[in-house]
Amino acid sequence: MEKSIGLIIAAFMVTFVFGSLLFMYFGGRRRLNEEVGEIPLFTEQIAGRFNDFYLSYFLVRHTYYNDFIVISYGNKRYALKYSDIREVLLEKHIISKGVTYKHNIKSIPMFCSVFSFSYKRSEKHLLAKGVEIKRVNIKGMLFGKF
Repeated sequence: MEKSIGLIIAAFMVTFVFGSLLFMYFGGRRRLNEEVGEIPLFTEQIAGRFNDFYLSYFLVRHTYYNDFIVISYGNKRYALKYSDIREVLLEKHIISKGVTYKHNIKSIPMFCSVFSFSYKRSEKHLLAKGVEIKRVNIKGMLFGKF
């Protein structure tokens, strides 16, 4: 009896964790109304940090459009117009590169960072849109090249 209860609890836990991961992945792929009819310049499924909430790789969708950027996961979808972005930090971490967006939009987490596989592509696109970019290493010190 105790063994079967343990198996039921283990099965529930596995189902819950797997279901949560599926929700984050597929929920983040749903589009905002602003995205309908727009053609993405590029999209990547990556990891992210939103204030103190971390998501692992492939759970966050990071998409660039001509007029805005979309960052989404689960049932959260954030659209940032380039004009709303104060500054972008390109961060060098130990094993990854991060792109952190600084903005003044109250409905979007103040700390909105994604760990991009395409940081060079992001940098090129953001510079073309006139967004201020700073490069920082893991300790927050400015540096020249990645």
